[in-house]
Amino acid sequence: MKTHAEHLTPAVETRIRLLPGNDRCVDCKAVYPQWAGVSFGVLLCLACAGKHRALGVQVSFVKSLDMDTWNSTEQRSLEIGGNAKWKAVCAGASISDLAFREMYQSGVAKAYKNRIHMTASQASSNGMTASDFLAQLAQSADAIESAGEYEKASAFSDSTSLSSSPEPQCDLLQSDSPTAAAEDGTSALRVKCTTCHSAVAIDQLDQHSKHCVVESGNSIKWQQYERTLGSPGASLGFSLTKTKGGFAEVTRVAPGGEADVARVLVGSFVVGLNDHRTSVFEEIVTLVSSLPRPIRFRFAYRPNITATRPIASISSVPEPVSVEKEVVFHETLGCSIQAQGPHCVVTEVDSDGNAQRQGVLVGTRIVEVNGRRHTNGQDAVLAIQQSARPLRIKFYRVEGLMRGWST
Repeated sequence: MKTHAEHLTPAVETRIRLLPGNDRCVDCKAVYPQWAGVSFGVLLCLACAGKHRALGVQVSFVKSLDMDTWNSTEQRSLEIGGNAKWKAVCAGASISDLAFREMYQSGVAKAYKNRIHMTASQASSNGMTASDFLAQLAQSADAIESAGEYEKASAFSDSTSLSSSPEPQCDLLQSDSPTAAAEDGTSALRVKCTTCHSAVAIDQLDQHSKHCVVESGNSIKWQQYERTLGSPGASLGFSLTKTKGGFAEVTRVAPGGEADVARVLVGSFVVGLNDHRTSVFEEIVTLVSSLPRPIRFRFAYRPNITATRPIASISSVPEPVSVEKEVVFHETLGCSIQAQGPHCVVTEVDSDGNAQRQGVLVGTRIVEVNGRRHTNGQDAVLAIQQSARPLRIKFYRVEGLMRGWST
């Protein structure tokens, strides 16, 4: 495992943000969190990151997603954790109502933090879901204080493979009844199966998972689609990476670029260019550099599977789809915006305002004002404040990061 630190790539950051619950701060639900609690594998807003810092690094270690560098262990902490998983553990262990400091210094928090760190430090692990963690807590309250008991448990489920996909794991996203174990020894805690969405008793999860399955990775049919890309003098707008099998995988799509507008999916594989049928990475790179533009690309992908290499994932994570829309405002915007580092983000949408009527959602980014693209959030805010009406604003969002904020 590599130990050197580097900035998170856009693909990695998007993957982390697509984990359930990561669209908002884990503590206060502020939109588009820019910080992370590495110790717990959660995302935080600036204000809550300050509260975590006040607890001390021995309790919660905090880093910025944009400004800080990350080693592989820290990155894996975010990939195997997630806001929904931590909130589910808090609900299942009945610590959600504790005061902030008391909750993060509780025995449950210490055990959970140790499990995150141990799993992230291992290059490979057999896997353990949040429901397994809660089941162990329900069986023995004394185990909370004993790190040795948890050293014998297996790690959180943190990988899935395109070439040999396992049966879907019933990860705990929310608990329908966060109660303690019943007196007869069976757990009263019920968890939500991410495959069939039914509530299942924790002690019945193993049996349930044997029958509640989707098609295995080998039986899911490949789907193909074509896109014509490559305007003269312009970039294609996506990046290819060579996989271990020698294939060419789309690992990044530039926001607002030609591939993004054409809805090229991250995780797709190039299997042909014009009349050439090939899936070999080196041949594809040679053809891209030699063929005249535009080029007709043929892509292949498997629904709900977006990568060949093992990555942290939750089975209910949707396929990220980018959407860009230009809106002309003749009067007020009808929404509140805020500069967050390089981004200008919509933080509130007025009821029945202009923005709401145009379908603008909280969490959407502003990338262009009157035809000029902005890579600095504060510059975009100033441009909107200083420009006369009518005002042309281009909004950008990743559909997988959007959800109903009122629910």
